[in-house]
Amino acid sequence: MIIGHDPSVLSGTKVRRFAEYWQSLRTGDRLPSRRDLDPAAFVFCLPNVLLMDLTHSPLRVRYRLVGTAVVAISKLDFTGRYLDELSFPNPHFDWTAVYRKLVDDRQPLYGSVPLESTLGERRYDLGLFPLSGDGETIEKAIAVEDYDSVGGWLEYANVADARVTGENDRR
Repeated sequence: MIIGHDPSVLSGTKVRRFAEYWQSLRTGDRLPSRRDLDPAAFVFCLPNVLLMDLTHSPLRVRYRLVGTAVVAISKLDFTGRYLDELSFPNPHFDWTAVYRKLVDDRQPLYGSVPLESTLGERRYDLGLFPLSGDGETIEKAIAVEDYDSVGGWLEYANVADARVTGENDRR
């Protein structure tokens, strides 16, 4: 996975458009808050949005909202779950480290995330943006996952499921 502060890794437009919107909400060095977000301003990507609560010491990530496109791709609605309760198809990737980098660096992260399937690897765009109620402490984050680059192949591919750790597969 390629992840960092450079949006040039993105192949689609949804994350770029949201990044412009997020940047417009900043005041100097102060980070935008959840209250600053107006869903009508980013309706173009609402199904692709995740909203997370972050707690510190230790860092934990709780998925407050998971968009319908994300649920369809992952084959799991993990709304209300913690990151450490989930198992994603790529076990070699440390999502906690990504959130730690977001908190430490205090700026958006962009990535080209691999998605394995029976049709081979494809990549989707990820944008991860810090949010702060007081402009300083990052207690929330919002992400946009853009699957447009993987196109219509998803309906024909068997994408590995995300699952809740320890639960039996009921599908």
